[in-house]
Amino acid sequence: MDYLDIGRSGIWTIMLPINILIGEYTLYFKLNGRSRKNTHIIMSSICLLTVVILKYIGNHPYYLVALILSTFGGIIQQEWIWRDEKEIITFNKVDIFLKGIKICMGIIILFIIPVIRMKLSFVFLNLPLPDRYIAYFILIALGLEHIVLNGLLIKKFYYRR
Repeated sequence: MDYLDIGRSGIWTIMLPINILIGEYTLYFKLNGRSRKNTHIIMSSICLLTVVILKYIGNHPYYLVALILSTFGGIIQQEWIWRDEKEIITFNKVDIFLKGIKICMGIIILFIIPVIRMKLSFVFLNLPLPDRYIAYFILIALGLEHIVLNGLLIKKFYYRR
């Protein structure tokens, strides 16, 4: 039952951020005219390559399954909530405001990682060392992704008018 423990399971530090990353990347590639099939194939390939590398290193199978499930779960979620292109590419002031909030969330994520590490050490320190590094990398990627992708979307669609 240690796998259901928040500190050891990686649910907050691995699975949830990957799921959010998949959604943001899918939306970004859709807005830039890429097909969702190619996007999903690329994301699945990256996930499987990462799993093979982690398995070769000797990582625990639980984290490999968590990585696969969160990636494919994010892809399935994006297929269910896929919106029409006309609906997506008409940005109004509310959409720009929400993208700005996501940029702020990215900045907060980047600054909150050291705070969590110092104040709530059980979230990361119960993870094995390689998984701890993976969790840090995923959270840093999530913060940077919120900042960069949403900034590019604002620049592309807001200043296009």
